[in-house]
Amino acid sequence: MQRSQLTMVEWPLARKRATGTGTGIGLAVGALSGAVLGAVSGDDCSGGEWLCFSQEQLALVGAVALGAIGASVGGTIGYFSHVTVWEKANDAGSSLTIRPRVGLGTLGLAGSFRF
Repeated sequence: MQRSQLTMVEWPLARKRATGTGTGIGLAVGALSGAVLGAVSGDDCSGGEWLCFSQEQLALVGAVALGAIGASVGGTIGYFSHVTVWEKANDAGSSLTIRPRVGLGTLGLAGSFRF
């Protein structure tokens, strides 16, 4: 492949854990699932029980409970998953830079090559 055919060059900059992303996805999926399950289960107040929950309360409890479980599971999966962060290469072309280097009692040249 010739250089003129390249449209973009990237190189890996760093690898990081996906803990935050996994936690967020797990929280969203768990909370949504818990809210739906709590809402479709209906009212729990069918008889003369001393403890009963409305449909809205069950949806809230389901969202909180399954959201916490989902966030924990998602965060754990994200912790063990790695994401590579890519950086776009500078497209200014090749260059060679040479400059003087002066130190205490020394004199020299320093150079860098960029491609």
